[in-house]
Amino acid sequence: MLNIIMGAACFSSSSASSSSSPPPTRQRFVVLVTLVVVSLYGISSLRTSIASSVVEMHELPVGRRSLVGFGFSSSSSSSLKTLYELKAAKIVPDIVQSLPEHLLDMRVLYTMNGNELGGGGGGGVRELPMGVQMLLFQIQSRPHVELHGNGFGGDAEKYTLVMVDPDAPSPSSPTLRNILHWLVTDIPGSTSPSQEIWATGQEKMPYLQPAPIEGLHRYVFLLFKQDESTQFNNLIEAPPSRVTFCVAKFVETYNLGIPVAGYYFKAMHGD
Repeated sequence: MLNIIMGAACFSSSSASSSSSPPPTRQRFVVLVTLVVVSLYGISSLRTSIASSVVEMHELPVGRRSLVGFGFSSSSSSSLKTLYELKAAKIVPDIVQSLPEHLLDMRVLYTMNGNELGGGGGGGVRELPMGVQMLLFQIQSRPHVELHGNGFGGDAEKYTLVMVDPDAPSPSSPTLRNILHWLVTDIPGSTSPSQEIWATGQEKMPYLQPAPIEGLHRYVFLLFKQDESTQFNNLIEAPPSRVTFCVAKFVETYNLGIPVAGYYFKAMHGD
């Protein structure tokens, strides 16, 4: 549909260049076609299509082409596209009820073939695009999480990261939503992209590698800014169980509010 609108615009432009005063009937026809298409297609979907087209035309350089997480980037259209993807994946409202308009930039990277960050052996580090399907052997060790941008403050500001599986034991019957796979609290806002958040913060629950029992599961990372009352170390406690973990209750207990950044990938049983 976007192509039809763009074609109509080009048709109008070429007509204007070929004649100083195009026939009024032709102008009315172009306007009418545009209005009908917008009406049928929907304003929201039109905005998303335009955003996707802009992102495709202005791809990031190789090495940073795959945005991970969601949030502020060099292009507001990229943020719009990412938010659309998260909602399409039903992370909203399956895990959180809403997201803020302005989101911070968080990136998730896994080591390949067991190599450490910067290690040799040809494995290296893989930066994950949003919603990518991973093989289980690729996600056995805890990832490197980078916090980017001016939105993160100094040591006085603390953040909490949770990683959950909202599709346990199976997407068709998620009776164990949301199993807790990782919990890191008290992450200083001054943490640089080269530092490990589990080293600068408090790793309250060690990383539990995904092992889906049935079907294709989403694995979701959510970053929260801690309230002033929980800015001091060790005030956020580890939950008694991973299986009975509830994101909403955890957020309410520690007054974490809505996420400020996040990301998800997918993995399937047997991969």
